Amino acid sequence: MNLTKPFEIPELICAFQKMEEAELLFINKELVKIIKSKRKQKTTEQSRQFFPGDRVSWVSRRGITDYGRVEKVNRITLKVKRDDGSLWNVHISGVKKIV
Repeated sequence: MNLTKPFEIPELICAFQKMEEAELLFINKELVKIIKSKRKQKTTEQSRQFFPGDRVSWVSRRGITDYGRVEKVNRITLKVKRDDGSLWNVHISGVKKIV
């Protein structure tokens, strides 16, 4: 038995199908809390990797790799000054530190 996955997915789905709507809504609410908590923890860990002055790169929405320096570290974004002087807010998950 896998301790990280105590129930198999098909067993869970079968159990869900037998539940009342109120039970399913309660489970949904709890799952959303767990997912949000895990995402927040991941973002917090990622934000601790960056400091003002760090040289970073990221891929823009157009698929172009941009480069710049971190000006400010926010909760989920970095304020980055591109090499051309423009300021960008970039989500932490899309940024790589250049060593």
